[in-house]
Amino acid sequence: MSSVSLAGGQRVSSFEHLCARLVVRGSACTVLLVYRPRSVAVDSTFFEELSLLFDELVTCSEPLIVAGDFNFRLDRPDDYHSTHLLDVLSDHGLQCRINSPTHDRGGILDIVATRADLTAPEVSALEVGISDHRLHPNT
Repeated sequence: MSSVSLAGGQRVSSFEHLCARLVVRGSACTVLLVYRPRSVAVDSTFFEELSLLFDELVTCSEPLIVAGDFNFRLDRPDDYHSTHLLDVLSDHGLQCRINSPTHDRGGILDIVATRADLTAPEVSALEVGISDHRLHPNT
């Protein structure tokens, strides 16, 4: 596993992340896991740091998978944070592949995003009973 720093060694302060390069049978991809704590305000720093991190990762020729809990609703098209995140993804050639609720109380709080030019992955989750978040297969 590896940690990705922003250009110049600057550390990310508005969210937690883990980045890994996976190789299976000679095929590789980069996976970025993101957790934005609910206790941290969503502000311009979050979007700037996320965008700078994507800048570093999308330069690789390997597929990039971004997954995580962003802790704000992505299913609200009139919400600034939702549209801004989708714009940041799009600006980096990425597309959110989740279109069904990921929280027990409804709403899309978690995402899986891949390069827009790739076939959408099949997404599902194993129910282990310890979280009120889950990913359901897209229909």
